[in-house]
Amino acid sequence: MKTSPLSLLTGIVFIWRKHCFRIKINCHYPIKRNFLRRTCTCRGDTLKTMIRQNIASDLESMQELHLKYGWIPGAESIRPNAEIREKKENYIKNMLTRYVSLQDFILHKFFGLKPTVEGNWMNSKLHVSLTEISAAQAAGLQQPNHHQFRLVPNLFSYHVPAGTNHYVIWFLLNGNETIDPTTHSPLSYDEITASIEIGLKQLLGPTKDQFSFVWYPNPKPTIISDILYHVQVFWIPE
Repeated sequence: MKTSPLSLLTGIVFIWRKHCFRIKINCHYPIKRNFLRRTCTCRGDTLKTMIRQNIASDLESMQELHLKYGWIPGAESIRPNAEIREKKENYIKNMLTRYVSLQDFILHKFFGLKPTVEGNWMNSKLHVSLTEISAAQAAGLQQPNHHQFRLVPNLFSYHVPAGTNHYVIWFLLNGNETIDPTTHSPLSYDEITASIEIGLKQLLGPTKDQFSFVWYPNPKPTIISDILYHVQVFWIPE
């Protein structure tokens, strides 16, 4: 008995809806326009589609994604306004009265590296030594293609859509990275995406793995360093 093409197609759709599977597109570079990789998950009889990947940071692409998905920031909310810029400038000025550099601040505050006091009692500042940094990097080198990271709320969050969380993920570089000539990143995009997934699962708990996120390298980074690297992350719980 011959099977019609329509019957075969109906059977495939039924199996897909019943069992659900991941849809993967091998994308290692910023996604232009509204072409997003999505992950399909099943919870009971409900089929959910989640987005977890990097995107392009130009205003046109961001606005198109915002109009389609809502929670992704658009052209009006993806850049800091005057109020946030002033807040950031004041915060940085304050930190630089306590730390030698912003790098020292990040290494101490987020990675827990121990600083030493430099200068005299009238003009002393905190500084994380290269010895302390090297010891921390050595731990990361024990696992190939792995870097220590910290996923934290952005201290100067943009006016993102309601329900959207604006975070930053900081990576402690191991010192043996090579810069990708296309992405200009010292880390693979796959590792960055995987690290964000791990960070959000740690934040939300093992039973709450329903979330979507997008990320992009900071187009105007405040800290340019061969020790630290970070990207902007926007996420929502599903």
